[in-house]
Amino acid sequence: MSKLKQLSGLDASFIYLDTDRASTGGTMIYVYDQSTIPGGGHLRFKEILKHIESRTATSPIFRQKLKQVPMSLDYPYWVEDENFRIENHVFHVALPKPGDWRQFCIMASRLTTPHFDFNRPLWEMYVVEGLDNIDWLPKGSFAILTRMHHAAVDGTAAAQLTWALHDLDARGKKPGLGGEHETEGVRAPSQFEMATRAWWNNATSPMRLARPLSRLLPKVGGRLRKEVQKRTVARVEEHNSGTKVPTTRFDGRVSPFRVFTTSRFQLDELKGIRKAVEGSTINDVVTTIISGALRRYLDHNGELPRDTMVAMMPVNTRSGPDAEPGANNITFMGAAIGSDIADPKERLAYVTEQTARSKSIVNAIGASDLTDLNKHIPASLLAATGKLISRIGLDAGGTGKRLFNMAISNVPGPSVPLYLQGAKLKFWSIVAPCTDGMGAVFAITSYDREIYICPTACREIVPDPEFLAQCLEESYAELLAATGAKPKRKPAKRPLKKKTTAKKPVRKNPAGRKAAN
Repeated sequence: MSKLKQLSGLDASFIYLDTDRASTGGTMIYVYDQSTIPGGGHLRFKEILKHIESRTATSPIFRQKLKQVPMSLDYPYWVEDENFRIENHVFHVALPKPGDWRQFCIMASRLTTPHFDFNRPLWEMYVVEGLDNIDWLPKGSFAILTRMHHAAVDGTAAAQLTWALHDLDARGKKPGLGGEHETEGVRAPSQFEMATRAWWNNATSPMRLARPLSRLLPKVGGRLRKEVQKRTVARVEEHNSGTKVPTTRFDGRVSPFRVFTTSRFQLDELKGIRKAVEGSTINDVVTTIISGALRRYLDHNGELPRDTMVAMMPVNTRSGPDAEPGANNITFMGAAIGSDIADPKERLAYVTEQTARSKSIVNAIGASDLTDLNKHIPASLLAATGKLISRIGLDAGGTGKRLFNMAISNVPGPSVPLYLQGAKLKFWSIVAPCTDGMGAVFAITSYDREIYICPTACREIVPDPEFLAQCLEESYAELLAATGAKPKRKPAKRPLKKKTTAKKPVRKNPAGRKAAN
C-alpha cells in the first residue's frame, strides 16, 4: 500500500544548504579491472546499464524524487517518479588523453560540481572509459562515478549501496545484505494535504522537540558542569575542546569549482603505527597523517597558524539493520588535530586524546538524541537558517569565530574484493561536498585492506592538489619513521616538483599540554 514519505529535518537541511556555488551532493568513485571477467572480453556500456537498472530495486532512492512544500512551510516529500528512465541518470563518457590518474581526478571533480535536477531522482552515474595510462591498472579499465545528493543518503547509506551494486565474485555471487528494505511505493500528497500537514507539523513541532530535549538537557547540564570544574582546575591548558579556532585558507568562501586527489595506504601499516600510542585508533592515525600534511602545506605557503586547527567529523548514529534505508542518521563532533605540533608521535598522542574527549562528550549527551533533535526543527526555521548560513558561512553566526577549519569524514567500505559483471573493483572512494566555511573535506575510505585519504577542495583554496597529495605521503613517511613501524610497501612514486621541509615550530610543546604515553 502506498504511503506518504516526508524528509526529516536533518535530510532537508542539506537541501537548504545548497547555494549557486556549492551543492551538498557527493560522488562515489568505483574503478574496475576488466581482466578478471570470466572468459575474457570487455563489458559494453549497454551491459553495464542493464546491470545498474537491475540493482535499482535495492533502494527506493533510485526511483523517488522530491516534491516541495510551497514557501518551505514544511519538509519536502519523496514521491515516485512516474517518468523514470534509466537513460536519464546513467551516462557514457570517455576520459581525455593521456588517460592518467591526474586526468581522471580532474574529470571526477568536474562531474561532481553541477547541481541536481530536482524534477528527477537525485542521483546520476557516469561510466568512464579510457583509463589506459594508470600504473596500477591494466589498459582498458573503466570507472563508474555515482553522484547522490546528501538529502538522500549519508556516508553509511552510500557504503550500503556499494554492496548492493556489486557481487562477491567474478561469477555473480550476490552479497547477503541483512536488513534489506522493500522499495514499496510512495504516493504524492495533494496541495490540500501538504497545507494541512504543514499546519499540524508546525503546531506540534514544539511537542516533538520536547522529547529529545528532555533527554538532552540533563546530560548537557551534567557535562557542562564537569567541563567547568575541569577547566577551573586546569586553566593553563590552552589546547582543549574549547580552543580558539584559527583562521586559515580552508575556512573561507568557496567558488563553484572543485579539485580532488587521492593517496593510498596499506591497512596493516597503519595498524603498526597505531601500536605506538596506547588507545589510538586507525582513524586517529589517519587524522594525524592529515594534520601533518596540512601543517606541511600551510608552512610551505607561509600560512601555518600558531594554534591547532579543528576538524569537523560526522558521527554515525544508525542503531542497526532496521535503520531507515538511505536518509541521514548522523551528528557531528569537532576535534583539534594538533597541526601545531612538529613531532609526529606527539601529534598522534594528542589527536588520540582529543578525539577520545570529543567522543566522550557526544556519547555522554547521546549522539542519537542530537540526531533526533535535528530531525524535528520546524521546516521554516531550518530553511531560513540554511539560507543565512549560505550567506555568512559556517562561522558561528557571522561573528568571525569559526567552529572548525575543515572536515574529516570516515566512510568504511567493504573489507573483501567486490565485482561488477565479473570486473574486479580496484578502488572505491568519495568526492565530498564543500561549502562556505568548509573549503576542504578529507574523505577516508577503506576497501580490501587498503585505506584511501581523498581530499576534495575548492579550486581557489587548493590550486595544487597534487602537492597536497605529496604532503600526505610525506606526512605518512614521517609518522612511520617516528613510530618505528615497518613499511610493507614501497612509497608511491609521484611526478611532483615541489619539496616541503617543515620549519621548526614556534612552540613544539605548548605550555600545559601533556602527550599520552
